[in-house]
Amino acid sequence: MAHGPIEEEHRALMNDVAQALKEVLDPLGFALLVFEKGDKAGRMNYICNCDRDDMVTAMKEFIANHEGRTPPSTTTPQ
Repeated sequence: MAHGPIEEEHRALMNDVAQALKEVLDPLGFALLVFEKGDKAGRMNYICNCDRDDMVTAMKEFIANHEGRTPPSTTTPQ
């Protein structure tokens, strides 16, 4: 999957939605993920109101919790 800026076809809409979320959710962090539904292959586009590293950590914690695991950021080093 390619990395890069939001695909042009999604840019305006995602920026508008992100601005609305910022107004409603401030000061909370958020991430908006946009991708093709179903079996279609494609790139996931995202926009967030925080640092990329914070967003990636939050997504890892969400997935770990969903899978019943301890999130990586809260794991005690051994």
